Amino acid sequence: MKRNTGILLACSLFMSSCSILEDQTDANGSASLQNNLTVYFTNSTASRFPITGIELRPMGSYTHPNATGTWGNSILTGDTLYPGEKKTFVLPIPTGELSHCRLTVIDSLQQEIKLDERIGFDTTLQTYATITHWGSDERTVEVTIDYNSSSKLIWVSGWSEWAGKQ
Repeated sequence: MKRNTGILLACSLFMSSCSILEDQTDANGSASLQNNLTVYFTNSTASRFPITGIELRPMGSYTHPNATGTWGNSILTGDTLYPGEKKTFVLPIPTGELSHCRLTVIDSLQQEIKLDERIGFDTTLQTYATITHWGSDERTVEVTIDYNSSSKLIWVSGWSEWAGKQ
């Protein structure tokens, strides 16, 4: 009886380890990052301002977003992303979750400004851009930064993101 119990236990452990490996692969059999997201980030050629900072704030599940953390350090460390330039990041955004993005740009006076910390920024009218982790462990994001003549503020005039690498 002890021998059968040992074999049963060994088989049980083997089967559970197989299901763990299956959970970590995608439909093509490739290893899934699950808690990391590869992001292909582009400052659009239509942008009028270079980006010097990209900070993330975890928002939890994309079905019921709610700030689950504070703003992190910039993922764009020591770099400037000029209009038309691209950069790839591996970000700690778990599957099924999203993060807000806060951008820092260089204005026309060559000063760095965080777009949400300016006088006149209103979160009821201007929303944060997001990066979501669903549909793939890769995400393509493109942002357009422009000057809004009616509000007299630099703002995100375009934001797009989609699953996969484009």
